[in-house]
Amino acid sequence: MDSRNASAENVSKLEKGSRLFVLVDDNEDDAFLLSRQVLSGGMEGKVRVFNEAGEAKTFLAANPAFILIVALSMRRDAGFELLNWVRAQPQMQKTLIVAVGLSERAPDVQRAFDLGANAYYAKGIDLQSFRRRCRI
Repeated sequence: MDSRNASAENVSKLEKGSRLFVLVDDNEDDAFLLSRQVLSGGMEGKVRVFNEAGEAKTFLAANPAFILIVALSMRRDAGFELLNWVRAQPQMQKTLIVAVGLSERAPDVQRAFDLGANAYYAKGIDLQSFRRRCRI
């Protein structure tokens, strides 16, 4: 399955108890590379990739994620808005959120943590470190 083509409409209900990793990034190349890293990092579960925050919200409302990886650099602050929305959902309070941004500037990092991110990485991250941090 090409994970870049996943959408809320064509994703079937997940088996009860399976781990769900949701990745949201409007840069399809970055989303594809990150999803491959999750899958090759020894983490077990299903990965769903969305290129729009709105589609991700629709999906997540019915399928709370175990780990949400969200690009903060999406158009119109959609990544930050998604963080805020996820933390307002009672069924997603235990979701681990990895925010991925374009910089390591303190204000960007702090904003991500203020909105409920559990970890922050700048794009161009050390993929080995990313795998270790996401392995549960």
